[in-house]
Amino acid sequence: MPKEISLTVNVCNFISKYSIYALVFLFPIFFLPWTSDVLDFNKQVILIFLVFLSLFAWMFKTIITKKISINLNKINIAVAVLFFVYLFSTIFSLWRYGSFWGWPQIVSESLITLLGFSILYFLVSNLFNKKEIFELVVLLSFSGFLAVIVGFFQSIGLFILPFNFSKITIFNTVGNTAGMLGFFIIVLFPLFFALLNRKRFMGLILFWAIIFTLGLLIILNSFILWWLMVISAAFIIVFGMQKRDYFDSRWLILPMFFLIVSLFFIVLKPAFNIGPARPVEIFLNQKTSLNIALNTLKENPAFGSGPGTFSADFLKYKSVDFNDSSLWYVVFGNAGSKITNTLATTGILGFLAFLALIASVVFYGIKHFFIDKEAEDVYYSITANVFISFVVLSVGFFMFYGNITLDFLFFFLAAVFVASISKERKEYALKPSSLMTLVVTFIFTLCFVFGLGLLIITGQKYTAEAKYNSGLAQWQKGDTNEGLKSVEAAASLNPDSDLYFRRLSQFYLSKLVETINKKDIDQDQKNKDIQLFFSNAINASQIATNINSKNINNWSVRASIYQNLIGSLPGVEDWAIKSYEEAEKLDPNNPYYPTQKGVVYITQAALLAKDKE
Repeated sequence: MPKEISLTVNVCNFISKYSIYALVFLFPIFFLPWTSDVLDFNKQVILIFLVFLSLFAWMFKTIITKKISINLNKINIAVAVLFFVYLFSTIFSLWRYGSFWGWPQIVSESLITLLGFSILYFLVSNLFNKKEIFELVVLLSFSGFLAVIVGFFQSIGLFILPFNFSKITIFNTVGNTAGMLGFFIIVLFPLFFALLNRKRFMGLILFWAIIFTLGLLIILNSFILWWLMVISAAFIIVFGMQKRDYFDSRWLILPMFFLIVSLFFIVLKPAFNIGPARPVEIFLNQKTSLNIALNTLKENPAFGSGPGTFSADFLKYKSVDFNDSSLWYVVFGNAGSKITNTLATTGILGFLAFLALIASVVFYGIKHFFIDKEAEDVYYSITANVFISFVVLSVGFFMFYGNITLDFLFFFLAAVFVASISKERKEYALKPSSLMTLVVTFIFTLCFVFGLGLLIITGQKYTAEAKYNSGLAQWQKGDTNEGLKSVEAAASLNPDSDLYFRRLSQFYLSKLVETINKKDIDQDQKNKDIQLFFSNAINASQIATNINSKNINNWSVRASIYQNLIGSLPGVEDWAIKSYEEAEKLDPNNPYYPTQKGVVYITQAALLAKDKE
């Protein structure tokens, strides 16, 4: 191979692998303050950017070397099936745009996020050897250690991050609740244990990671988290006793200690008030979640309501008993568990595809560790604990809802496991004029064109979101004109987001009221501004409902806009009533919308009585 070509191959190999190294290290701790969703949306963007960068570099290297190496493990089929089920669920979704892109719906459940995870799975399971897999696990563990430290200090009121939004005890870099962080570190616990006695420096770091893990779990003191720790510790003990040649029995005292501590908290339920008071974390119970999922399946049995649309399912099928509690106005965006959420939003096929992926990894894990009689290597303990982490995460998904960081762990651990147990990869030569070369070239071209397009559109959407967040900040500071301009710029950059137009309609209405109350202004200019903000408020609210007619917030805001303009425009009260009726269809058990309709009728009657006088 010529020197120039060899150098290019090495550069491509470097980019393809180190993009994944960077992603694995950054994902648990990555956030940026420039968007309204500082966590998941930013993690989605970095996921898409780095996996496509790695994929492009790998494709270029494949074309240059004229050979392709593929891991043919059957778990690949389960990942592919899950992706295509999500694809069809998105096509038949209540709102295709939200199900495809995520934000402003649930980012972790979007099709583009699943695409990123599927590519990540493919790259990790095909590009990395066992030594490099070990390095990836080390990076993930170290990043998890940093996330635990941040979360621990946040939970006790020592806010070490220099951002206003982080000055609350539940903020962490993993998820929007402290429970998410607790779930995350329990999944990583087997990895901490596996790496603890590998090297002195690494062992020291992970020893402190385990200490912080215990401290954080005691602070959170969650029944579900303690049970997950019991499962995690029990699996480590079972594997350690079954393969004593690869596990130092003396280290098993650590999972035994965590097992006993967890059982202590489960049985005796001691309460510790450590640190400042934390906001109560509210989520749906499993029974309610399952009832909503089953009702959703009656209308959309195969593909559900669409990825990320559980909030619409909840509003439509929630029990009227919610009105008897203080939570009558709360809209839940997730079911009580990842499994029931998947059942509702992706239907029976999505539910079965997700379970099939879990089952396939478990099947090959049992086969590899307990049935095959082949000699293990020095990375056996790492592979075993990666498998344990995957099992704990999968069990946790039956009791806990997910987010983008936990879903990242799910696909990453599956890919690491596949790469670790695979003996060899199938290599194919791309001969000139062969059918395989033609097929591979077509697939690569398709991936490059669509991938590059997705990167460009993602960048545009990110710019729009940054503009939107900047506009909100400017508005809150009192600079309403600049705030309005920024949100208008966001809507121009991303005209498919109902969120931006809904916010614009509220801003225009506020500017209308502000203009009406102004005294020191030319009357002609004042009339022009009133007319402009008047029409813009109505148009923006109409655009929001046209973009997404299944979002109750759009109809609620539109109705509110019309209601505030009663008396200024003939017939506007009829549009307010119609908008509230559309909101009632989406949330039939909410007493707010019938009440507001009654207010509109009363106002309308008062106006009619005044006209008769």
